[in-house]
Amino acid sequence: MPGLLIGKLLRVRGEDLLVRWALIIAAGMSFWPLLTLWTSIAHFRWTSRTARAFALLLAVAAVLALAIDRRGWHRFVRRLRASWAWYAAFAMLMAATIWTRWAQARGLAFPPWVDAVHHTMIVRLIIDQGLIPHSLSPYIEGGDLYYHVGFHALAAWTAWVSAVRQSMGVIQLLLDYGQMLNALTLLMVYAAARTLLRSRWAALIAAGFATLVSYFPAYYLSWGRYTHLAGILVFPALMTVLWQLARRTDWRTMLMAILLSSGLVLIHVRIAFFAAVFAAELAIILVWKRRWHALGAWAIVAAASFALVSPWLVRVIHDPFARAFITPAATNEGDVHQMLPLDILWAPHNRELLAIATVGMTGIAGWLGMPVAGRIASGGAWLLCVWLARKKNRRGFNPWLPLAVVAIFCATVAVLLEVHHPIDFTRFASVSSALMSLFLPLSIAAAATLLWALQRLFGVARTTTVSLAVLAAIVLSGVFFLHDVVNPATVFTDGDDLRALTWIGGQHWDQARFAVAARPWMGSSWVGSDGGYWISVVTDGRSTLPPLLYAWALPVQRVAVINRVLEESNRPDALTNAGVRSELRAAGVTHFYCGSRDDANRRRTLLESGHARVIHRDGSAAVLEIVW
Repeated sequence: MPGLLIGKLLRVRGEDLLVRWALIIAAGMSFWPLLTLWTSIAHFRWTSRTARAFALLLAVAAVLALAIDRRGWHRFVRRLRASWAWYAAFAMLMAATIWTRWAQARGLAFPPWVDAVHHTMIVRLIIDQGLIPHSLSPYIEGGDLYYHVGFHALAAWTAWVSAVRQSMGVIQLLLDYGQMLNALTLLMVYAAARTLLRSRWAALIAAGFATLVSYFPAYYLSWGRYTHLAGILVFPALMTVLWQLARRTDWRTMLMAILLSSGLVLIHVRIAFFAAVFAAELAIILVWKRRWHALGAWAIVAAASFALVSPWLVRVIHDPFARAFITPAATNEGDVHQMLPLDILWAPHNRELLAIATVGMTGIAGWLGMPVAGRIASGGAWLLCVWLARKKNRRGFNPWLPLAVVAIFCATVAVLLEVHHPIDFTRFASVSSALMSLFLPLSIAAAATLLWALQRLFGVARTTTVSLAVLAAIVLSGVFFLHDVVNPATVFTDGDDLRALTWIGGQHWDQARFAVAARPWMGSSWVGSDGGYWISVVTDGRSTLPPLLYAWALPVQRVAVINRVLEESNRPDALTNAGVRSELRAAGVTHFYCGSRDDANRRRTLLESGHARVIHRDGSAAVLEIVW
């Protein structure tokens, strides 16, 4: 709703209706985090009632703005009739995307993997306190919040408006809202490709590649990468508006750019870094073309955006843990963010998209493990493209300049992330975050190359026909191969855990503390390996394992104490060893939680020790009380 109102007030421009809708949605996504930030600064606490009243006012204003603009409705109907095949193709892609996202999350009781736990924690803190809190208590006692909170503010507003307050409701909301955002990737990639390539059909193919062929961003569900996903959605809209501002400077476009850039910083700082790199590349083009007015407008946008998010940046800079994380420092070999995660690079369909984008050259070279048949096909495609390039007919789509812009952007990001000797200046970014975002430029480049070849081969007059055929193939690919992308290894909870945790939440044990199954993770952190990891954020009970951020929010001594208890409670002889048993008792541990994915041998050993008894069981999940 705020996006609609902002779109009307600022007269949002775009190459077509879908681009305008992408900008409107991105404006709405940026509005809520900024509103929450500044109302938090004013110490105003939102409740479900006040949030719904405010949302209703915005909705009424947006509906009135749409009703007044009758000429806009007439224009929409005329364009719909004139371009029905194009709109039908987009509707087909969107329907397939929504179905695959629904199918991927079907049957999940909790969001997979470990990141979703601390995302739920931050969302619950905002919901319960009505503002962006300074502290992570009670989930991480004594820890300060400096994590980017844009996505969490969006989810909190969704919860307020839909009257979701119970912890289990927040879990389901996170799953549903995340998949809804994932489906919006189709529209946002279309907007980016439409602006860059200036071809509606190439943009549709790029959007189809990103959502129904590439494993990312669909695979974000497996890792709970909700903040990264939200940032990826705003990034293309911001680049679109900056390019509009470069072509025509006006105050409405400047306000839109300020809103999107400041919102992106709050949503995900790493994606904001990638956006800054792309903006710097476009700025060099503006310098070469001597568009000083546009550069001046960009400078004003940057300054105003910085001022809007400065209260949050000041908080981050003042926090010693955040400052240590973002300050350039000497390179340490083995830093996680410097490693090249080959499993992400080798994600399914990446090599095929890369081969299409490079006119078959990477396929011929065997990059990313291209098999012999693929190398032969890539060689044939390269020879075909060489023959097509020699044809005298110059009409049709010309992708080479946009492809050069995309290639330079990717190369620049790669250099910035890989050149970190002797000082690492990009510690807040990571190679893995760049590879997870690679689907965006890769899909655009592959679509551009493919449409160029098809137009050269079949003629410009048959663009609609061949594009529809490609889109139909993309839809079939997504329906058959992308309906189930969740890695079973990342799912460590199920319905049994859901019922067991619901039971724990209804007991109201003030003095209970649960020992949960856990294992070492990045740096000095530990993460859960079954449903017990969710105890603190779902049941409001205490466990031995806080959400993942504890290792980066607490002093080293506190982290060491937490890890010591985790290490002792996960020993095979945790209850048979008198020394360990005394240490757990001193730490206040009263129960063991054995989730549905817990090691059966661990549960059997605990019960055979004679110091534990089952007090509740739900299928394969059980709660054990320690008998001292």
